[in-house]
Amino acid sequence: MDAGELLANARAAQTRGEIGEAKEWYRRLMHGYPRSDEARIGKTEHDALVAADPFARTLADEPGPQRVVVVDLDVKFATMVWLMIKLAIAAIPAAIILYAIGVAVLALLAGIGGSL
Repeated sequence: MDAGELLANARAAQTRGEIGEAKEWYRRLMHGYPRSDEARIGKTEHDALVAADPFARTLADEPGPQRVVVVDLDVKFATMVWLMIKLAIAAIPAAIILYAIGVAVLALLAGIGGSL
């Protein structure tokens, strides 16, 4: 199916009042054209698509960084525990390195202060 047929099916479903089916056709249309939608399906069809289903927009529609809000994170408890153990183990060498840097800085400052 080309973009025109997909758009026609979506519009027909929307006219019949079958919103769920219309959204599915719009998603199929956008899935087939994930980049540069306006160039591939035409600006008027693209604008009609976005006007009919604002969720059908792609990242190519808006330049620049995108704001994202995470509303849920589904992680198994055992996976989270394992992640925390790995983080704790990884923190040990980092703490040793920071301690060494702190000792070196204090020794340098003590050496400068002692020579005055």
